[in-house]
Amino acid sequence: MNSTILGQPQLLLASILLVSGPLSPVSTLEHLLCNVCPLHEKSELCPNFTTECRPGERCTSSRGFYGALHVLSAQGCISADLCGSYEMVTYRGIKYKLRYACCCGNTCNEAPESKTTLKELLQMIQQ
Repeated sequence: MNSTILGQPQLLLASILLVSGPLSPVSTLEHLLCNVCPLHEKSELCPNFTTECRPGERCTSSRGFYGALHVLSAQGCISADLCGSYEMVTYRGIKYKLRYACCCGNTCNEAPESKTTLKELLQMIQQ
């Protein structure tokens, strides 16, 4: 008589696979996986994290502008109806115009690049 006895770790793993296995393809199709990084100076590196967006959300790479200078960046999920819009935000006591650029693929929201540095911004403010 051959019988297989699963120990606690194997039983837990088997339970997780049985429960999550059928849900994974559905979850991936309905919800985007997006890179996440809170609002930060664009010259700063951000850790590489991803999150699953809620239904109706898109991945966003947001850019914060001081006048015409791109100085802030953020990545994450945003409601689809906010894509392409602008919002005024305050970061470290200074107001910036934040633009939301969206995309619809998993981890499609890479950090935007710009040649403007915070040092250049500070020089403009002091003039």
